Amino acid sequence: MISQESPFKNIPQNLDRKQAFFIDGIRHAAEICDLSYKRLTAGLRDIALKSQGSPPESSYAPFFLDAWAFVDAADRLRCLWASQPNADSLSGDFSPEVLRQELGPIRKVRNIADHIAQRADHVVSLNAAALGILAWVTLTSETLIAAKTCIIRPGYANGSFSAHFAIPQGMHNLINSCTEVRVHAGDETADLTKTYSKIVQVIAFAEAHLKMEFSKPIYSPPSAADLLATADLDFKSTGSAI
Repeated sequence: MISQESPFKNIPQNLDRKQAFFIDGIRHAAEICDLSYKRLTAGLRDIALKSQGSPPESSYAPFFLDAWAFVDAADRLRCLWASQPNADSLSGDFSPEVLRQELGPIRKVRNIADHIAQRADHVVSLNAAALGILAWVTLTSETLIAAKTCIIRPGYANGSFSAHFAIPQGMHNLINSCTEVRVHAGDETADLTKTYSKIVQVIAFAEAHLKMEFSKPIYSPPSAADLLATADLDFKSTGSAI
């Protein structure tokens, strides 16, 4: 989603520090969204394409780790977008208010997940899963005429539960042959596929704006980004032991 040449990774040295802070924050959130969504869909595709009779996964935790990481990062991006300097100058499809509305379901499922203990009675009354439920569609044919719709409900199951299978309609953004990826928490549902597509649009819009802004002669060359520091420890010379 964000390349090495992106203005998100080439911030001028003399840019206002607060503005640089928000640019970094938005970039980090977008990168986590990109990584977690692509890794999640790759895993969901593999599950869907397994032959019948194959042993089940030993744990579904990795899939929910990526799903909830995506939700958390997407909501963080929304908050940073709305709070950045001059956010009130953004309009149309990329205004803070539009982004708040479109990512509203993300906020709702995040609030349930982050306060699951306080909402336990409500979630239990729905016979919902403590970790949430994942639903998605995976194409099983390159001719785009066959697909599988799947659900993962982790944990203890007793009786029926409410989690609708995803049914693809209209145009879809396929990544790793998956679409309609949704997470259910309590009685709330968030469409991760739709959210990912919106974030891609937001980042493209921001990159175009930043590239134009940073091309002005008032800005100095970019500063270093993503620094890594290491130090060797010699325990023999200090007499320390591990």
